[in-house]
Amino acid sequence: MPVKQSSSGSVPRTDDNDDGGVGTGLFIDDFEINGTTGWEHDIGVQQVYIGFPTTVGSLVDAWVDIRNYGNNDETVNALWWMGGAAQAPALLIGETILQGDSIVVYLDHDPGDENDGFYPEEEGETTIRVSTIVPDGDDFPDNNESVNIPILVLPDQEYEFGHDNRIAAYTTSRFDTGEGPMTLITGHTDFEEYPDLPFMLEHVRVLWDGAQDADADIRLHIYLAADDGTILSELHTQDFTVTTGMTNPNWMEMDVSAADIVVTEPISIWIELLEEGDSPFPHIVFPVEQIAEGHHFQYDGTTMDASGSDWMIRVVGGFMYGVEDDDASLPQEFVLHEPYPNPFNPSVSLAFEIPSQGMVSVRIYDILGKEVAVLADNAQYQPGYHTLGWNASDMPSGIYFARVEANGRTHMKKLILLK
Repeated sequence: MPVKQSSSGSVPRTDDNDDGGVGTGLFIDDFEINGTTGWEHDIGVQQVYIGFPTTVGSLVDAWVDIRNYGNNDETVNALWWMGGAAQAPALLIGETILQGDSIVVYLDHDPGDENDGFYPEEEGETTIRVSTIVPDGDDFPDNNESVNIPILVLPDQEYEFGHDNRIAAYTTSRFDTGEGPMTLITGHTDFEEYPDLPFMLEHVRVLWDGAQDADADIRLHIYLAADDGTILSELHTQDFTVTTGMTNPNWMEMDVSAADIVVTEPISIWIELLEEGDSPFPHIVFPVEQIAEGHHFQYDGTTMDASGSDWMIRVVGGFMYGVEDDDASLPQEFVLHEPYPNPFNPSVSLAFEIPSQGMVSVRIYDILGKEVAVLADNAQYQPGYHTLGWNASDMPSGIYFARVEANGRTHMKKLILLK
């Protein structure tokens, strides 16, 4: 029943329990409303998930959640489609879903093997959708079929990683000059096909609002990051211009291959808006439903706030590995690469390779030989390529030295901090 607001402006509250007691004063007693859907027979596609990456010959984690919204148990058939062609075998044939229940089914060309998911066979842009059929009839057929979900199938050995459900829906205008969306990318660090191998970043892809009517300048920032998104150091920055031809349904492709960014750790991608008109463009596109909490943020160069939306920001690259034998992917010797950037302000990245498992120490010294930072203190590292960052925001300009010790050997590199 309607609740009337008191003259003092206070709002009635429940008595915060369900013991059936009587409310007094501004408290009202608890109540419960029970109801049922108006549909006797209603099967719907609740969610379709297509994981990253989608590469020719690589397993794609893909599934659908089909739910019985009606008031009766139902017998259900379900198909999945790629590029308009029905895929075999069917997802469901004569499967019973109880009233109020749901069933999760993998999109799989070979359900009998040990892998759940499918292997793309042809590269290029395509779509995936799922449809359901209720032989006895469905009172609400509008939710029997998913939307067409766009995917980009890349050639063998090229991989795209992102954290969104692939369905472009809304745009936002919340960003002013100096602000922008940030996405934490971790997919390359836990990709089962190539665990622990270095990932070389080639492109950053972003989907902008198609209503943009003028060019806009942006600055791309790529950071080495912790698992929770904390920025460790800046790996690269590069300016781009967003033109009207780089907006939805087209993706903007930002080539960063010349920067030679190779990582084994998470990276954060921040897109900073450099100019603002009457309405700040470009507007970034995001899906209806968030599925990747903890991966998307709003950032202004100082404060990083969690976003309630999954930004459609992705990275494309390849894994560095050998092709002749199983050990070819491992470094053959201990190497400390040139710091990047150098000179730097205030963050620098230190990349090193070790050929075997061992204890590693990474320390920073000033020009007088005084230790000013410890990035790794006799920590155990697996063989391969590793990157550490040093943020020198609290240090004065000058010359510093990075000293890396691994398995009894030592390398040093000069760092120049210019503020």
